[in-house]
Amino acid sequence: MPSYISLAMSPNRFAKSGGRDMGPSEVIYRDRTTWAVDAQLASLASSGDDSAFTTLVTRFHPAVFRWALMFASDPDEAEDITQEVFVRTYRQLDQYRSDGPLDAWLYRMTRRGAAASRSRRRRSPFVTCTQRIRAGASIVSAPRA
Repeated sequence: MPSYISLAMSPNRFAKSGGRDMGPSEVIYRDRTTWAVDAQLASLASSGDDSAFTTLVTRFHPAVFRWALMFASDPDEAEDITQEVFVRTYRQLDQYRSDGPLDAWLYRMTRRGAAASRSRRRRSPFVTCTQRIRAGASIVSAPRA
């Protein structure tokens, strides 16, 4: 059964299992206690607890990177989006309402971060090194002030 179809949605949920026992180890539900732990970590992190924020980053980094990889064109851009999401999370953690899962909030922030990255990329023209050499500019440019 695909991971996005829970047992409650499965068309064969009332059928006999054919000798296989559908135990609780086969079905994974995210219950409200996980949301409560996430909300407690978010609350601690928003009040200034760095270890709570480190725990949130460690816990959600693989998922946020996977989501960013879906929206990005390459893994480097996905890593940039992921970093931007966690910086934005640190700044806006006090705005998280604990009535829903934290991963849904992070997914929304990842989607918005990817859209902002795309719009920034569209605004700045992509110029290759060979185009800069042909134009007479040096390959290494001076830092902008």
